[in-house]
Amino acid sequence: MGGLVIVLASVLSYFVAKLLTGSEPSASALLLLFLYVGLGTVGFLDDFIKIYKQRNLGLRSKAKFIGQTLIAVLFGAACLWPALEDDRGQTPGSAAISFIRDSQTLVLPTVLAVVFIVVLIAGASNAVNLTDGLDGLAAGSATMVFGAYTVMNIWQSNQSCALDQGPACYEVRDPYDLAVVAAAITGACFGFLWWNASPAQIFMGDTGSLALGGALAGLAVLTRTEFLLALLGGLFVMQTVSVILQVGFFKLTKGRRLFRMAPLHHHFELLGWEEITVVVRFWIMAGLFVAVGLGVFYAEWVTALDESEAGDRAERGALLESLGASVRLGEGSTAVLPDDVDVVVTSPGWHPSAPLLAQAAARGVPVWGEVELAWRLRDPARPAPWLAVTGTNGKTTTVQMLEAMLRAGGLRTVAAGNVGLPIVEAVMDPDPYDVLAVELSSFQLHYTSSMSAQSAAVLNLAEDHLDWYDDMAAYAADKGRIYERVQRACVYNVLDPETERLVREADVVEGARAIGFTLGTPAVGMLGVVDDVLCDRAFVAERQTSAVELCTVDELSSPAPHHVQNALAAAALARSHGVAPEAVRDALRSFTPDGHRIATVATLGGVTFVDDSKATNPHAARASLQAYDPVVWVAGGLAKGARFDDLVQRVRERLRAVVLIGRDADVVREALQRHAPEVPVVDVPAGETPVMEGVVAAARGLAEPGDTVLLAPGCASMDQFASYAARGDAFADAVRAAARGER
Repeated sequence: MGGLVIVLASVLSYFVAKLLTGSEPSASALLLLFLYVGLGTVGFLDDFIKIYKQRNLGLRSKAKFIGQTLIAVLFGAACLWPALEDDRGQTPGSAAISFIRDSQTLVLPTVLAVVFIVVLIAGASNAVNLTDGLDGLAAGSATMVFGAYTVMNIWQSNQSCALDQGPACYEVRDPYDLAVVAAAITGACFGFLWWNASPAQIFMGDTGSLALGGALAGLAVLTRTEFLLALLGGLFVMQTVSVILQVGFFKLTKGRRLFRMAPLHHHFELLGWEEITVVVRFWIMAGLFVAVGLGVFYAEWVTALDESEAGDRAERGALLESLGASVRLGEGSTAVLPDDVDVVVTSPGWHPSAPLLAQAAARGVPVWGEVELAWRLRDPARPAPWLAVTGTNGKTTTVQMLEAMLRAGGLRTVAAGNVGLPIVEAVMDPDPYDVLAVELSSFQLHYTSSMSAQSAAVLNLAEDHLDWYDDMAAYAADKGRIYERVQRACVYNVLDPETERLVREADVVEGARAIGFTLGTPAVGMLGVVDDVLCDRAFVAERQTSAVELCTVDELSSPAPHHVQNALAAAALARSHGVAPEAVRDALRSFTPDGHRIATVATLGGVTFVDDSKATNPHAARASLQAYDPVVWVAGGLAKGARFDDLVQRVRERLRAVVLIGRDADVVREALQRHAPEVPVVDVPAGETPVMEGVVAAARGLAEPGDTVLLAPGCASMDQFASYAARGDAFADAVRAAARGER
């Protein structure tokens, strides 16, 4: 009979809200409350007889059926009663059976419509009743569905045809008042759960389960989402189906059982699961059903546009269309922005001058990227903080180091964003992460406007993507967006003053600190290197006079300066989140970077061959070249508008020779002619012989024992290879083939 608390609390809450706001109760809300209280009364009589009459079965099944049916018939008839039409001629309910909005596809005669409503109410109320077998299971699951209806009703109110006769408006009577009722029931269920959580002190009984199930059915009828209820309340459907299957199987097989016991939650109890385990896992399933249901409800507000129909785009488009989204594929699909657009979510590679985005800007329509969308989709009850990393080079390695440190600190985390898991998937995971290690490119940052990372780092800045940006200043400005609204620490590279300038110009949360990292001795508030030991002088109590050791340079997978900088930046972010120095040390000692990052392939005749194909711009190539001396440098590819003059000037003393490949080889050659004319240069054009076989042969002819042949192209790979990884693999394969030829 504890369900009486839910019913009374929610009804009282609704009328108090009406009293405080001075608004009149709507016909739809009163009908819903009639159904809710009516079925609760039937359940109360059942519980009363069980407790006070000491009759285990409570109401006779016939009496219970008559009571439920009578209430449901009165509700269904009133929903369609012309006398309750509003000034727009709209009754609370509809004779049309709908999925996500009022549809005239399946319109029933009034009598059949009432019968359908009765069946829906009976099914929903009994489904919740069947689920009410473990402490908190039914109440917790129902809370999620009522919460979903609260959100949906508010959305329907904002998009109501009473306000706007647009093509996508909702023909729903009194949606905002229905949201108030749904919110009141949600709150009452939360309060009930406080006392109903295992071990329960009060129990729902039929009073609560019949009332809640009936209210869900009533909301489905009044919001024109009858079929959607089966998805939102998928857990209740699953429980009911398990009983039907059990009974049917028992009869067909003359005594055999499909499950150990039905409903399904009892089956898992008998398998040995603890009660709390069953409840929590079933809550997770209920949440997933609600999430999918909400996704389907909102899908029709999504328009997907793509200039291409290649690959699996057509298949994905068909899936989106089946969920209600509008899809336009093929040439010209992105030329015109649809009229009824509230927000554009774009792929980060799209330039703001693209017609669709330019039209959005002209009309004042917000343009988000995936990162902005993910930030807004975070779970408000438990939003995982973001530790964000950007920079021209080193982002992926730094984020992977950071991920390793967080995990070593006992935190559930994942590398996401521009590497690893897509950021939207990360924030939508039903089992929330403790913290996210997020890699962000300049393109992704360009389309952010509200992201507020807990801590963020810009590793370095150098010319890159100048085929996308007008100038270096625009590129740097987008990188600097990562510092906006930072809450704890803005991590910058002491050796790159431009990153510190971005910190100074950022609008951060009050109290956020600027934390530098350096290859030299760290000042107060920095991380650095002392006698080949990485140390932290920023996140220690006595930082004025002491520092904490993290690890030695020799313990890193590479002593290359840029690799040490990456480790310091990752450590700064991890320490800002409270990760212990021991966890940072353990992670750095065991960390191995991904392939094609200063990876030694083999040594042939005293010459070491190193694959750093990931060095796809001059800044990355410079960092790699400065780790070796002397070097036969393999360079070239797609320069993306970058210049190589500064790079050549800085490394010319290290160069034994240069081997050039790719479409923009001339860009590198011209820089060499201006600043290092004495360095031998060999071109390896694309031809019948695989490019990398020619590269390795040429490099071996130029190198001397003790030299390093370094693939650090400083350019993108797509002119000759599918990716930088494919380029690195081809280089490594050619080196190994040469090694086999020596044997």
